[in-house]
Amino acid sequence: MRRRNNILRDYLNKTTHYIVKHCLDHGIGKMVVGHNKGWKDRCDMGRKSNQRFV
Repeated sequence: MRRRNNILRDYLNKTTHYIVKHCLDHGIGKMVVGHNKGWKDRCDMGRKSNQRFV
């Protein structure tokens, strides 16, 4: 379990470093992170497309 946690922590740290470096290089000053609850609910794309999407 410790090895798995270390691998995940390393991956997240590297990913975060990449995102922050990208933002700094491109002059992005604000980053918004959130969770859109229910964003796939009630999609009106037709029956088959909706089933594949949701």
